[in-house]
Amino acid sequence: MSAGAPSATAEPTLRRLIVYGLLFALVTIAAIGVAGLLGRLLTLRAELVTGDVQGLARSLAFTLIAGPLTAVLWWVLWRRAGLSGERGSLTWGLYVTAMSVVSLITAASALLAAGADLAAGTWQPRLAATGVVPAAPGGTLHFRLWSGRWAERSSGGGDTGCRHPFARGCRQRRSCRAPACL
Repeated sequence: MSAGAPSATAEPTLRRLIVYGLLFALVTIAAIGVAGLLGRLLTLRAELVTGDVQGLARSLAFTLIAGPLTAVLWWVLWRRAGLSGERGSLTWGLYVTAMSVVSLITAASALLAAGADLAAGTWQPRLAATGVVPAAPGGTLHFRLWSGRWAERSSGGGDTGCRHPFARGCRQRRSCRAPACL
C-alpha cells in the first residue's frame, strides 16, 4: 500500500457520515414543514392563508420535497442495514443520538411553551404543532430501539440468516430457524 493511497476503512465511514448527515437534515426539514402545516390546521380560522402565502409555500415545499426524499433515503439505509455492520457503526450511533437530542429539546421546549400559553388563557397552535411533530419521530425511534427490533442488526453481526423484512421482529418465529428469529 503506497503512502498516498487512502485507507480502505475511510470510504465507508465517510459515506456513512454524509448519508446520515443528509438523513438528519432531511428529517429536520420535513418536520419543520409538517409542523408549519399542522400549525395552520390547528388555527381556528376558516382561512388557512391570511397574508402569509410565503409561509404556506415554505411549509408545503419542505413537506412535499424533503418528506419523500427522507422516505427514499431511509428505505435505502434500511435495505443496507444488515450489510457489513451498518447499524454497528459509530455514525449510526451519532445519528440516533443527535436526532433524539434535537427532537427531545424541540418537543419539550415547544410543548412547555404551548402549555404555559394555554394556562395563561391563550392558544398558540403553532407552538403545539412544533412540539408534537418532533416528538413523533423521536418517540417512534426510541420505541423501536428499546423494543429490540434493531438489536440484532445494530450488533454488527452482519447477515442474520433471516430473509424476513424485520429479522428481529419476525412474525414467523416458530417456523423460522434463522439465528435472529430464534
